[in-house]
Amino acid sequence: MGAAEGPVRTPRSVAFAMVLASVGFAVALLEFAVFPVFLNRVPLRLQMFLPDGIQVLAQSSKSGSIPEDYVLLVGDSYAQGRGDWLLDSDPDRNPPFHSAHVVHERTGRDVVSFARGGAGAIRGWVTEPEARFRYLESTYRFRLERPARVVAYFYEGNDLQDTLLELLFSFGVGDAERNAAPGEPPLQNLLQSESPGPYYLRQTLEDDRLYDGEHYRTHLFPEAADRHPLNRERQRLGVTDEFFLLRSLFAMADDSVRRVLGKKTTVVDLWPNAPPRRLVKEGNAIEVSGSAVAVERELQGPAMELNQNETRAALFATEQALIRLRSRFGASLLLVYLPSPASSYSFARAPVVLQPTAGRPHRYSVREIAVRSAELRERMAAMAAKHQIEFLDVTPAIRASAREQILHGPRDWRHFNRLGYEVLGEQVSRAMAR
Repeated sequence: MGAAEGPVRTPRSVAFAMVLASVGFAVALLEFAVFPVFLNRVPLRLQMFLPDGIQVLAQSSKSGSIPEDYVLLVGDSYAQGRGDWLLDSDPDRNPPFHSAHVVHERTGRDVVSFARGGAGAIRGWVTEPEARFRYLESTYRFRLERPARVVAYFYEGNDLQDTLLELLFSFGVGDAERNAAPGEPPLQNLLQSESPGPYYLRQTLEDDRLYDGEHYRTHLFPEAADRHPLNRERQRLGVTDEFFLLRSLFAMADDSVRRVLGKKTTVVDLWPNAPPRRLVKEGNAIEVSGSAVAVERELQGPAMELNQNETRAALFATEQALIRLRSRFGASLLLVYLPSPASSYSFARAPVVLQPTAGRPHRYSVREIAVRSAELRERMAAMAAKHQIEFLDVTPAIRASAREQILHGPRDWRHFNRLGYEVLGEQVSRAMAR
């Protein structure tokens, strides 16, 4: 009899290939089948590791990862949902924390925010939403349909100042200074007398192109769009870049290694804590439910520090951005006016102390603040009427609620807390139902 045959051994090369195939299949299954389904359930603390271009799809104010028949929300940090509701949220979950969630709950509509904290009208209404939409359009798996409705937030507390700053960087500041600047400094820093800011501001306000709508359409907006990082990334987007889950995992691993080695992380926290604001002894005192409540903070007001020329320039740019926003997305547009904290409450004492801007007054009477707020509200309402855009001023609803409850803070007095965002979301939901 012949010797008994032993077990057949699989060649190592074949075994290795089978392992690779199994790993590849598992990766592909997670990447293309599981990841898209669970994208809108990624916890808040992990969203910063997602590639920038798809971070908006992790928002939980929609039924699934890819929104359908959705409302697009644009603007600054109010449209992002910054504030105490977010600060109090569980970072290990993806819970509701701002007006987009309220609108989603009240109406059943998917809501997606393409907002940018610190943005004025040019970035908040034009370059940011356009860059994010075009990036998603260029992907294979996450292409979006056009929004059914667009809701644009205008915040009287700093939107005009931020828009003026964007104009300054578009008209007055040369390429060398712009590229050397670490981001765009806030207006109050740029206008310090020892900085070149005041010179650039005068240069901007004297530029003949400042009130030329054609210049905005053909030069300013396209050039601002070209500077957006997502537009540059979109142009070199390749097949391997579509592995968004793998890119996220690599970003997490890289961040962990950097932290262990004590090196600076390259990941930008999407939801940072509110920056500390210095306490002021004189502070402010608001009236809530018939009692005086001390607020040891300088408040934001209705662009009190801007003169008439600066206000006119910022409003013209805002109007051009509004026109661009409607033309680019071709959807029904709702313009929402948000009051500043100083315009939201009754005060138990005067003057009202506002956040200072270099060398400009920051203490005003209650009447001065009310007059300025009324002026801006009227001018924004007239702008919307001129272009047949629906306009919602939530100031009356906010002031009515603020008589009985505090709608900002207590940590972040620049933004609404949960009560404030619920009032805002309810007003927007009602306006959308009309």
